[in-house]
Amino acid sequence: MSVEDWDARLREAGLRSTGQRRAVLAALDRLRHATVDELAEEVQRSLPEVSLSTVYRTLETLDEVGLVTHAHLHHGSPTYHSVDDEPHIHLVCSDCGAVGQQPVDVAVGLAEAVRASVGFRADLRHLTLHGWCAACAEAARVEADADADVVADHEEAARAGTDADPDVAADQAEADAGRDSDPAPASSTPDQTEHSGSPQASPTFPPT
Repeated sequence: MSVEDWDARLREAGLRSTGQRRAVLAALDRLRHATVDELAEEVQRSLPEVSLSTVYRTLETLDEVGLVTHAHLHHGSPTYHSVDDEPHIHLVCSDCGAVGQQPVDVAVGLAEAVRASVGFRADLRHLTLHGWCAACAEAARVEADADADVVADHEEAARAGTDADPDVAADQAEADAGRDSDPAPASSTPDQTEHSGSPQASPTFPPT
């Protein structure tokens, strides 16, 4: 938007068009989504005298009159964006942190289902969905497929190595044969039947 556009929007909201307010709106228009710290850094590129607290107070004023809005996309401070003609929901990638958006209409069915179930009326303008962007989801799929291929290759190599190596096969066969031919261990209990036929003689003593 041009400076004239920002002036018109500020006047429609009943606010004076100051350089600081125009600078904050213009910075937000360039960044699309930004925290207070990010906006302050952007504004200070052209107006270094504008402090962080000034940017914060300006955002609060613009939020109150509906020129900007905010959403909690990450832990910590809210993320602000301009109020445009098309309300939207936010899509935040949990891997790379990319922020995207979709028209709020895609979530209308969800809001209606929630309202029908529990009577809750959702404000979709502040809805944020966390997940994985298309690029990160595809990268995760490729990595998972590669890991599965590596495991399969190792298993196949192990099976092929056992079958192809005659020494390994011979050693295994010899070990199996040894287990089958080992004699049963001798009993350590004396065989009582060898002595059962003849009772042991009593000792004799000379007559007294």
